[in-house]
Amino acid sequence: MPMKPHSDEHSPFRRWRTLLLVACLVGLADGMSPARAQLTPCEDINQPGLKLVLDQLAFSETEFANDHQFKIFLRKLQFKLRNKLRSLAYALPETNLTLVLCKQRQPSDAQDFHRQMSDELNARGVVLEMWGLLEATRENNRITGRRAYIDYVLIPLRYYEYDNRDLNSIYSMVYPPASPAETVPFADLLSQAIEIDAFTTIGIGLKFFKADRFDEALKYFCKGNTYLVQAMKIAGSPLNQQDPQRLAAYVSTLAGQAIKAAQSDSTYQGGLRLLDPAKPCPEALP
Repeated sequence: MPMKPHSDEHSPFRRWRTLLLVACLVGLADGMSPARAQLTPCEDINQPGLKLVLDQLAFSETEFANDHQFKIFLRKLQFKLRNKLRSLAYALPETNLTLVLCKQRQPSDAQDFHRQMSDELNARGVVLEMWGLLEATRENNRITGRRAYIDYVLIPLRYYEYDNRDLNSIYSMVYPPASPAETVPFADLLSQAIEIDAFTTIGIGLKFFKADRFDEALKYFCKGNTYLVQAMKIAGSPLNQQDPQRLAAYVSTLAGQAIKAAQSDSTYQGGLRLLDPAKPCPEALP
């Protein structure tokens, strides 16, 4: 399922796509196939449990003069992302997400997440995979702006709705969405992204739903849509150019189906029997 193109011919995503195209051509020049050059196997994905996978982040030398500086940033980002996952687990105790780094893995586009790959990643508990480009501008030895271009793929959604061409499973974001932020470090720009909360929560909810764990599925669907609505309200967010309302409607529909499935189960004695399937998540309405 190809990603929908952005209408703006001067979209900043083109810079990232251009860099990936150059990398692909370099790989071909070395006798490598584009898929092999872009998507490298990552052994840590085979660990048990649910996972948020952070792939390679390309960066400009304007921000990081050498690999040592980038490694320091990466350690800070890991710390902040793990804190984010812990906060998510505090709000939703069933959450047990592990952060996995795949430093040599660099997807190029939706084609890398074909049906077989999506199946394998979903079976290994990958909920969300992310990668991107960090770009900084400098004037007179001073950083004047920072921008992060990040792609996300919701693996459970990609797997279960692979043939649904009306539903995006890959989203491209820019942080910050408006003017570049001079004073906000990259680790903060990424770790504060509400889209991570939305996409991971929705992905976990989908896995609970497919496992017939309807109480947990409803909780995660509703919380995920609440995060998604918050993300949609951010001024200038590229998310709003990628039909997030369709994703929200899909999640709301599954939430209602979770209630119906529980109510039709004669052995189920939980609280979903008291809920209206037509209004599963009233607090998540935009």
